[in-house]
Amino acid sequence: MSARARALKIEIPENEDVAKAPTPSDEELGLHHFIEISILDDVKVSYPFWIGKYPVTNSQYERFLNAPDFTNPIYWLDFLKFDEKCQPMPNWGNKGFEFLKEEIKKGKTGKLLPRFWDHKDFGGSNPHYPVVGISWFEANAYCEWLLQNWDRLPEGRENPSLKPELIRLPLETEWTAASGGVIPAGRYPWDEEGVVTKSLKVILQRANVEESAIGHPTPVYAYPLGKSPFGIMDMVGNVWEWQANFFIKDYEWLAFRGGSWYLNQFVERVSGRQFFHFSRPNKAWSDYGFRVVVLPKK
Repeated sequence: MSARARALKIEIPENEDVAKAPTPSDEELGLHHFIEISILDDVKVSYPFWIGKYPVTNSQYERFLNAPDFTNPIYWLDFLKFDEKCQPMPNWGNKGFEFLKEEIKKGKTGKLLPRFWDHKDFGGSNPHYPVVGISWFEANAYCEWLLQNWDRLPEGRENPSLKPELIRLPLETEWTAASGGVIPAGRYPWDEEGVVTKSLKVILQRANVEESAIGHPTPVYAYPLGKSPFGIMDMVGNVWEWQANFFIKDYEWLAFRGGSWYLNQFVERVSGRQFFHFSRPNKAWSDYGFRVVVLPKK
């Protein structure tokens, strides 16, 4: 909190004991809550879908890590594949499972931990931080695990009307819809109709970006003023979110949305999209995270 206070130029009196606000419970946060997205005129989505209120956190991902069947091929096979226009392609076949076997072979624990999992500023000791150091393959395996175990998890209990047919990463079209659309150009998720934020001070109150000078992720609930029109949190800043579709399919470069703690305010707009040389499905980094989409049964 003190790093954020410094970044926002909030004066904290010397020698004064500043009490930390208690950490909200998962239930108070709605950590496992999914939000239905209405269709927007400027976004090419013509079907109902639900999206996680928050990016997937360390505590949520840790459930998958600790599952006795973490390496079950059912979670790692036949990931869906989409081109640059979010159109379906032949699936990934056994590539995810082959990746898992190779990575486990390199380690000594029989597990595939997120990179930076033991780091004090990124890893599992921060339960409400967004999970980072996750490859696209691992994020997809989590989605399949969540689908297969939905009814016995908090997600199923806390979203009783939602019966998943499919759980996966968002397509860019879906992510854009959930953040309120790209009109007017340059808008941020919190911007009201016809408004584009220009003030850095306002941005710093709503998102963890490079100018915040924090230097690592923050709890997914830390910026309530940054919520989208649908009430979705942390859509820009904090961590890049893996998308289901390619940015450039010929190089297997997958798309990211949302910016991160590592990049500046101008990248964090709804229209900002990115790929990296490290955006192939087997790569991971300290500002790569993800969010989950649910397509309901008809």
